[in-house]
Amino acid sequence: IQASAQGHSQYLLKQFGEKAKERGVVVAYDVRAYLKEGEYDDKRPNPIKGLSCKDLAKKASEVYCANGIKVNLFTDYTPTPELSFMVRNLNAVSGNMISASHNPPEHNGQKVLNDTGGQLIPPYDQELVDTVVKEVKEIKTIDFQEAIDKRLIVYVSEKDHQKYLDATKEISVNPKNRSVKIFFSPFHGTSYKTIPQVFRELGFRITSDNISSEPDPKFSSITFNIPNPEVQESFINLLPSAEGSGSDIILAADPDADRIGMMSKEKDNWKFFTGNEI
Repeated sequence: IQASAQGHSQYLLKQFGEKAKERGVVVAYDVRAYLKEGEYDDKRPNPIKGLSCKDLAKKASEVYCANGIKVNLFTDYTPTPELSFMVRNLNAVSGNMISASHNPPEHNGQKVLNDTGGQLIPPYDQELVDTVVKEVKEIKTIDFQEAIDKRLIVYVSEKDHQKYLDATKEISVNPKNRSVKIFFSPFHGTSYKTIPQVFRELGFRITSDNISSEPDPKFSSITFNIPNPEVQESFINLLPSAEGSGSDIILAADPDADRIGMMSKEKDNWKFFTGNEI
C-alpha cells in the first residue's frame, strides 16, 4: 500500500505539480481487517494479523504527506460514493479508497479515484501502474502524529459528510411515491452510516437487518462470507427477516457501498434483480 501511495504521489506531482500539494488527496477506508485463522502458525510473528483498512489508510497517508501532499482523511468507515463526492467537494486532485470491495474477507487493496471522483480509465490507469512499478526507488514516510501536528493531515468534517447526504437526497426522481416498504442490509459494511438515514429522511419506510448492520470484517452472517449483492446467494440469510417484516423489497450494498443488489416480493416468491436490471 505504501509503495502504491509513493507511486501515486509521484504520478500526481507529475500531473498537477504544486497544485497536487495544495489541493491534496482524500483517503477513505472500509471495515476490513485480516482475521483469518488456521492459514498460518499462530505461534509465529505475523505482520498482517489484525491489519485493518484503517491501519493501511494511515500508512498511505504518511506517504502522501512525506511527499508534501495534503491528506483529507475520513474519521470512520466510509462508502466509496462518499469518497467520490468528497474529492469534488474538497477540490482534491485524487482519492484513495482502502478496500477490497465485494471480495472475500481476507482480501484487501485500494481503489484510486481521479479529480472528477471517478476511477481511473485507460490510459491513465496504466500510467499510474507504470509509475508505481518502474519509478518508485524509495518510499518516503512521515510519522502520522507529526503529519497531523503539521496540518498535513486534516480530518473530513461532519459538515462535509452532511453535504454528501444532502446532495444524495437532492437527486431523488420521484418525491411523491413513498409507499414501498424496504428491508436493508449493508452486508456488515460502510453503508449502515448513509443509506438508512437518507431513505428515512426522504420519507421511506426502511428496516435495517439487525445482524448484518453491524460492521464486521469477517462478514460473518453473509453466505460463504462473500459480500457481493450481485450474487443471489448472498441474500439467503436476509429472506426470513424480510418476509417477517412484511417488506416489499430487499436492498443490499457491498462493504464499500458502490454496488447494490435487490429482490422484490412477488405473489409466490422473491425475485432477484441483476445489476443491469436495477
